Amino acid sequence: MTLPNKSKKPPRFYFWRKTLSLSDLNVPRRSKIAIDALRTLSLIPSFLGFLYNSRQALHVPLRDAGGALILQSSQVDYVVASIWCALAGYWNWVLTTSMMRRWIFHYEMSSAIVRLITFIVITWSISAYVNSHNGPDQPIRTWMVNCFIILITDVIRLSIVSDPKYHGKSTHVTDPNLFLKLTVMKVLIYPMSVATCLSVFAVLRQIDQLQYTTSQLMAGAPLLNTAVSLPHATTTSVLILIISSWSSGSFERRNMLRKSALRLLSAHGTLVTVNYRFVLGKPPSATDQLFTTPKIIKESETFRDMIIVQSSDIELDKSRKVFEALRWAKSVDHDYIVKSDDNVFARWDIILQEISVMKKTPYYWKGLTYR
Repeated sequence: MTLPNKSKKPPRFYFWRKTLSLSDLNVPRRSKIAIDALRTLSLIPSFLGFLYNSRQALHVPLRDAGGALILQSSQVDYVVASIWCALAGYWNWVLTTSMMRRWIFHYEMSSAIVRLITFIVITWSISAYVNSHNGPDQPIRTWMVNCFIILITDVIRLSIVSDPKYHGKSTHVTDPNLFLKLTVMKVLIYPMSVATCLSVFAVLRQIDQLQYTTSQLMAGAPLLNTAVSLPHATTTSVLILIISSWSSGSFERRNMLRKSALRLLSAHGTLVTVNYRFVLGKPPSATDQLFTTPKIIKESETFRDMIIVQSSDIELDKSRKVFEALRWAKSVDHDYIVKSDDNVFARWDIILQEISVMKKTPYYWKGLTYR
């Protein structure tokens, strides 16, 4: 006589049929919207931190008006903090989902939801305490501490309550230890490695460039070809400042201007004394200082038409570079100062002709650029 097969007792929820992904939570349709909304609330601290750090990263150049000694966090600091915010949000989402799976496996749905709400309130409170304790000028440390707390919590959760049964019926992973190792690698090790590598590259870039982009800490006289020919008493003297940079593109533009527009300076006759200089800032990075400086020095010795002012050479500090160039121009005493850029072709013969027939008027200004 054949006895009927006794089926195993089904889990509390009949819909548990498959292996769930890290972000999947298979619950009845009537509860899915409420639980997904609650899980989304766990991302609010990380989302607000990411939004704050992103906005601060965009406004650091405007906030730097007070000087480099006042600035506490650089743009790179806020970018790195945003990376750790994203990692904290991911870990928080996975942790909340994993805990919710265990709760709905052992408890009624209403009890699981109460535990989920309590867990979210606790994570909010911890995040708020860490943010208030470190302050707004320590974005990297704030979110690294948040990630460290979530990491410890997740490690404890994996070592104590991790079980393949909470992820549905798994036919591929039968060894709990192997399942635990795969989960640790997928959830913790790989994301943390990516965030750490990005942070290291960003910080190394900041170390390479920060000391070369802080104009407020740069002092001293301009370098290279600062000596200019003295004007005659009977002529009008003009000093032309052409704003350039250390980039290879600027090197090509300087040579192009020497072969074209600057040749028109010889057509002004004897009524105007002209000097011109290409204006560069300090080297924008340690790499440029090491490899590009010999090229700049060789170019300066060849053409005798370049100066390096005490200012950062990056595009955001261009106004500072112009200011330092004008300060130097005032010290060499010319009747007129003309400012241009290395990407502008100027008809210097016409400009000098207009200047030669003008009366010397104090504080005279004229400017026009076609773009």
